[in-house]
Amino acid sequence: MMPVEDHAVHEKVKAGSDFRYGCWNTERNTAGYYAPNRSYSRFVEGYVIEIKFIENRMSRECRYDGAGGKDGIDTACEGCKHQGSDYVKRISGG
Repeated sequence: MMPVEDHAVHEKVKAGSDFRYGCWNTERNTAGYYAPNRSYSRFVEGYVIEIKFIENRMSRECRYDGAGGKDGIDTACEGCKHQGSDYVKRISGG
């Protein structure tokens, strides 16, 4: 095993007290989005750009289970309206 020098975390990579996750208090009812897609067309003998619908298959419920952060408290989730969703209750048996 290779030794690794222990050092303090650099100031530029520390999360501030006002840090929030991207999912914090956002609406989660999006069915998907449209994005450009490059596909080959034999009619023009080359590539064309078409617009394709990308279905949203990501989870829409909060996945926070209370186990993250110091002492089981994740400060990035504090005050979020989605915290403690039905998903968390189902997996924890509560």
